[in-house]
Amino acid sequence: MRSKGLKARPIASVSNAPPAGGLVADNAINHEATLRPMLDRAKRDERVDCLIVPIGKGELVCRKK
Repeated sequence: MRSKGLKARPIASVSNAPPAGGLVADNAINHEATLRPMLDRAKRDERVDCLIVPIGKGELVCRKK
């Protein structure tokens, strides 16, 4: 089941994060098809540095600039 708020959450979370704050999303590789809109949006967001760490089922790790 897809959440309507899935796309907006990373962007809203960045606004509330302190400088150099972090955001981690689990299963970024395992559920890539479902999370693709969120992953693409996070990678395009110029307020953060993001990467996917291939640990377990994948961790999207973002750091606020």
